[in-house]
Amino acid sequence: MRRAMSVWTKVGTAAEGRAVRSLGEDLDSGRWAERNSDLVDLDAADLGLRLLTA
Repeated sequence: MRRAMSVWTKVGTAAEGRAVRSLGEDLDSGRWAERNSDLVDLDAADLGLRLLTA
């Protein structure tokens, strides 16, 4: 799935690895569910990925 999203080709494999590892830790610990509990009851959401650079 990540290979189909062009942003991952821009940030590099190290950043991708950190993001995936961090998400995995958040999912395993329940932190993601705690921080995003408001998303559970939504019928729809725009979850498009945006990459901002300065």
